[in-house]
Amino acid sequence: METLTAKQKIFNSSATKMLLALLIFIIVVVIGQQIASKLLSLTPFDKNVRNLLKGFFVSSACILSYILFFKNFEKRQITEFSSKGLVQNLAIGTLLGFVMQSLTILIIYLTGNYSVLSVNPVSFILIPFALMFTVAIIEEVLVRGIIFRIIEEKLGSYIALTISSLLFGILHLGNAHSTILSSICITTAGFLFGAIFIYSRNL
Repeated sequence: METLTAKQKIFNSSATKMLLALLIFIIVVVIGQQIASKLLSLTPFDKNVRNLLKGFFVSSACILSYILFFKNFEKRQITEFSSKGLVQNLAIGTLLGFVMQSLTILIIYLTGNYSVLSVNPVSFILIPFALMFTVAIIEEVLVRGIIFRIIEEKLGSYIALTISSLLFGILHLGNAHSTILSSICITTAGFLFGAIFIYSRNL
């Protein structure tokens, strides 16, 4: 039986794996945004379309770097991005999201704090929707794919779920108009997203 050296133990530790994964993730996001911005500035596209394409480029780079890093570091197939049941999961997720957002707006409306000023065409929301979809991909890779999964390997699902959910809420404190209450709500959402990942093992 081969005995690992101290250097090998440190390199193979969960802490090292997480630090390396986070470092690569940050580098990919920062450099990816810079490269995409410079390349897209040479195109005739308007600002919204450039932001949309930049988001797709960066999120795709994050997914690819995740797959390459963990495939080589952990010596395994990356099943977290399995396309099995993708259409069904997207359909169910979109429907649930629509219902939950509608209920939220209904509650705000019933309390007298919501009113319709105008009705925009569907195309008005396509670019913001695509941008938020990109943000969601990046968040899932970071929080569930890297932080939650590696902590879970070391400390178990419950502790990983608690830590990743709290971090998810804290990371959103920097949002405009953020409050403690909104952060608590986002922490709860992070808990639910983590629970879904435990159930599905699919990002």
